[in-house]
Amino acid sequence: QTHAPPASPRHRPVPKDGIPLEEGKEPAVKPPPVGLEAWRQNVPLPRDGEFKKRQTLTKNPVVPPNLLPPSYPKTALPSIDSPAFFQRLGLDGVFFAFYYQQGTLQQYLAAKLLKAQGWRFHTKFGAWFMRSAPPVAVTEKLEAGPYIYFDPAFTRDTKDGVPCLDGWCQRSKNEMVFEYSYLEDELR
Repeated sequence: QTHAPPASPRHRPVPKDGIPLEEGKEPAVKPPPVGLEAWRQNVPLPRDGEFKKRQTLTKNPVVPPNLLPPSYPKTALPSIDSPAFFQRLGLDGVFFAFYYQQGTLQQYLAAKLLKAQGWRFHTKFGAWFMRSAPPVAVTEKLEAGPYIYFDPAFTRDTKDGVPCLDGWCQRSKNEMVFEYSYLEDELR
């Protein structure tokens, strides 16, 4: 067996933290425990299962106006539950609210606005229709004539081998027969 010569004071090993060790002292930073020793140090205590409510300073802190950036809104955003908000939306936004917010107040407000603009909901087709000209024929049970309707379905078609999306647009039908039994009159 060969032994390394003792390090001279000038050539003592320097730990990672850069502070030279005095002879006979252990480094200030010990290596992390391994195996069972690590487990023993991290055993859950009974108090670890107790829930403690965090303390919050304030729910709505008030920031002085002079500290707000210029881009920060100065007024509250309009409520999406108000009819005034829906009147400012474009037609696509109103149709989106009707078809994708089903069973909510937003769907009701969208339907109400569409009816006010002359759109009529066809329950058989699940689509909104609007007269594009006066009807050609009118009876007690139906009317016939040109209509514009909103197509809410996205369908993937291929035209000349190139895939394209079709739908979510207004289409026209020149000879539409609209049976009144499929007309949704009541807003629920």
